[in-house]
Amino acid sequence: MRRTLLGIYLNDHVAVVTAGVELARRFAHTEADWAGNGKLDRLAEELAEDRDALVDMMRALGDPPAPPATGQGGSWRRRAGSSSTAAC
Repeated sequence: MRRTLLGIYLNDHVAVVTAGVELARRFAHTEADWAGNGKLDRLAEELAEDRDALVDMMRALGDPPAPPATGQGGSWRRRAGSSSTAAC
């Protein structure tokens, strides 16, 4: 399937927001003592809503998000020193 430039741009944003959701949830879980009394959980929820809106927009435009590239998922987590690749 041929991707439009707008589709590529939006797909990149979906990937970044997805990583942000995972990071906010993980950080809220591992650093619960000082993670802002639920603020990071709320941030993760808002980011997930933004991601869902982007996905809906892409589908409406006929350019659905591409699945993540294989072999790259979790590489930023390993560099950060975490051995877990499961979402919280």
